[in-house]
Amino acid sequence: MSVSLKHRTGMRLVFCCLFVSLLAPAQKLMAQTVSGCGDTSQEALKAFNYLNEIRQQPQVYGERIGLSLGKVRRLAALHWNPRLSEIAQKRAENMARRNYFAHVDPDGVGPNRFVIGAGYHLPSYYPSDSEANTVESLAAGAPTGNEAIDDLMIDKGEMPPSHRIHLLALASPFDRHTEVGIGVACSAASDYQYYYEVLTAPPEAIATRRTARIRTVKE
Repeated sequence: MSVSLKHRTGMRLVFCCLFVSLLAPAQKLMAQTVSGCGDTSQEALKAFNYLNEIRQQPQVYGERIGLSLGKVRRLAALHWNPRLSEIAQKRAENMARRNYFAHVDPDGVGPNRFVIGAGYHLPSYYPSDSEANTVESLAAGAPTGNEAIDDLMIDKGEMPPSHRIHLLALASPFDRHTEVGIGVACSAASDYQYYYEVLTAPPEAIATRRTARIRTVKE
């Protein structure tokens, strides 16, 4: 599954109860300022907490933002995964530095292949071709983590709303994803300045135990 969104001077682009904040280690949440940007070091943490709040109160969120989420079930909070966080950060920095916004990088490496190549074990039945994506949602142009998550949830112009399907686990295999890593990078010289990478996956320990019908996220 792939998700993407952009936001530049008014344009945004997405390219896949009681809330208890789950704090991730600060050193794993440091967003990289590639050049010429303000402090984005807390935006990954904000996006992480906001996403979990939405998952735990989807109806409340839907009413507030104008989405029909009445039938979306309440979900468990995702667990911050340090390895996925590092991988997501590298992907975000790569986009900001090389000035592109896509699930497949200029070297022809897509999300699944990148995650596997970085050492995170995805289920063996997940596709591993160059464009395969069952783990990633992207947003660009939003100056804050909360705005980036809103863009992915609204999923303007996407039908079906693949990013929302991914992050709210509305289809298999996303309902088996319990781990998350988020990366944020910024470059004032790039087209969209701010780049957000959200990776979700099952725990590595159970990655090879199950089979499932795979849905991918399309741009």
